[in-house]
Amino acid sequence: MPDPFFTRKRPRAVSSSAPRRTQQRQIRSQARGSSPREPAALAPVADDDEEITDPESSDEDGDRAMASPASDAEDEDAETSNNDEEEGGAAEQNETAADRRRRLAQQYLDNLRQEVDTEGVDAADVDRDLLAARLQADVAEDQGKLYKFVAGEYVFARPRRRFLAVHKMAPVTGVAAAEGVVYAVTKDRMLAQFEAGTGRLLHKARIPPPPSGRTHGSRKEIIALATSSDGAVVATGSNDGSISVFTTGFMHTDLSHAGTLTQHRGAVQGLAFRRGTHTLYSASADRTIKSWACDALSYNETLFGHQDTVCGIAALAQERCVTVGARDRTARVWKIAEESQLLFKLGNPPKSAPQADGSLDVVAIVDHHIFITGSDAGALALWTLQKKRPQCVIPRAHGVEAKKIGTWTADIQLASEPAPSVPQARGITCLAALPYGDVVVTGSTDGVRVWRVVIGGGEKDGVPAKRTYGLECITKVGMQGIVNGVAVEEMADGVGLRVCCAVGSETRSGRWTTTKARNGVAVLEFARR
Repeated sequence: MPDPFFTRKRPRAVSSSAPRRTQQRQIRSQARGSSPREPAALAPVADDDEEITDPESSDEDGDRAMASPASDAEDEDAETSNNDEEEGGAAEQNETAADRRRRLAQQYLDNLRQEVDTEGVDAADVDRDLLAARLQADVAEDQGKLYKFVAGEYVFARPRRRFLAVHKMAPVTGVAAAEGVVYAVTKDRMLAQFEAGTGRLLHKARIPPPPSGRTHGSRKEIIALATSSDGAVVATGSNDGSISVFTTGFMHTDLSHAGTLTQHRGAVQGLAFRRGTHTLYSASADRTIKSWACDALSYNETLFGHQDTVCGIAALAQERCVTVGARDRTARVWKIAEESQLLFKLGNPPKSAPQADGSLDVVAIVDHHIFITGSDAGALALWTLQKKRPQCVIPRAHGVEAKKIGTWTADIQLASEPAPSVPQARGITCLAALPYGDVVVTGSTDGVRVWRVVIGGGEKDGVPAKRTYGLECITKVGMQGIVNGVAVEEMADGVGLRVCCAVGSETRSGRWTTTKARNGVAVLEFARR
């Protein structure tokens, strides 16, 4: 028996000028029993309605159309809005490149006007001053230039101090700060989260051990810490080569372990996030640098080139990072997108600066053109991409300390003759810089010191002159203990500058130097003038 669906004669396509209500009534009557062989005659209509109703519409559609007397108006409104959207989309497709740039620029300016606080200020002044300053800052940061010359805007004489206790028995080996939250990690695998403004403990979590058989080495101490610029992801590095990733949740008030990354074959000496992203760079004692995608907990690639342990790493917004290689005495700028690297070698120390030699242990980036390194011999060096040698070297940046050295023989005891006092420079244990700013902070066994990046030359009397670079010490803040880590950030609303220091009784990588000090985080707040 043939299917009635195929035997039923279908109605003809109606004219595009038929009124919608008349067509729906005819279709409804046909669906409810009128003979398909004798279709009802269609009434002539005006030519202004071009909407065509599908003659194969279901009964439910027909009933809904008859039950709602206002459906015609709603359909017409929907049709009008759809036509407007189609016209807007067609206009965007037909616009030229110059029109598109003009439209995006206008949209960007409108967003800036909403972000800038304009209450009680003349609109013309806002457009001229606030928006202009914001545009200049965005362009400078996009190009990676140093534009925050704020060292002269803060009072560094008497900072406000606050001490945050993490664990009394374990030294703090790393500190990080972002979005008004301070993170600290200890050697015994404890991660703490504090509110920077009040010092209140928000959360504390134990870092879980990595899966068995996936690590290298028996030591399990945590010696590296980093957080993303938005404070959403925190990463810790261990001596066994594993990296633990944590998420901070809503308002950055929680710590949830997301996973463990186990690709390194040596201790993870340093971690750095690419600014504005969740891409993580790690430096290890296996002489490699690895890139990770923390959102997916996946491995990206490995960079080779250093001949010794990669002790320090730093990164900013561009897809590149800067590393230092300890005893190979080199600093390398890795251009990851171009798959190339720039080599900077410390070289032999000059006669005027005999203490400039040593192992390059720490590094910090000022902008995409300037970076700074520190050595275990106490030398602080400023580098630029224009020159393979340092532009400025400050030997014994943290001074010297007297250390007694005795001579042991078979017939002479140490107590029988006084040991000579030999001056020895204090090594730089940590280094941090304000992103795109002229403030640099170094740490050692005597506390921290704040430096200002001085840039001279450029143009003199209308004649281009050679640009010069230097470092000037602004203030010294003494602390009892060893500063194993430091972080710098601007406080909310620009009211001050916050420096967070990880203080411990021993160094983060060993116990060759120990002191009697409190283990915790020292927070220094410098007020704006």
